[in-house]
Amino acid sequence: MRQKKFEVSLIIPVLMSFFVMSFIDLVGTGVDELKKDASVPAYILQLIPFVAFIWFFILSVPVGIWQDKVGKKKALNVAIIITAVGLMFPILGNSFPIILIAFSLLGIGNTILQVSANPLLVDVVPPGRS
Repeated sequence: MRQKKFEVSLIIPVLMSFFVMSFIDLVGTGVDELKKDASVPAYILQLIPFVAFIWFFILSVPVGIWQDKVGKKKALNVAIIITAVGLMFPILGNSFPIILIAFSLLGIGNTILQVSANPLLVDVVPPGRS
């Protein structure tokens, strides 16, 4: 049996999406920075991780259905754009509402990334190597 050749050019964009997924780890750093700079009570600051991670619960199934309709690559591109907007949003300021919106966008982008990138990785890696 002849084994399909492994093409690095196909897997690099998918691996980059996993790198982008790591930006959701900025939640802890964002909470710490806002704790220093803002006069927001600690129990309110816990909304930041909540809004970042609640999107997994809300959007996982709908995004899976959507990415089947539009395609994994297109969904992955949308996710990277949403994540980039979320990362740039704090440029507008360091207030609690802005940070809350930024981490909401990170949560949405990361949810779409995880739903799209994992199956896409299986598609670009030859059988027996995934």
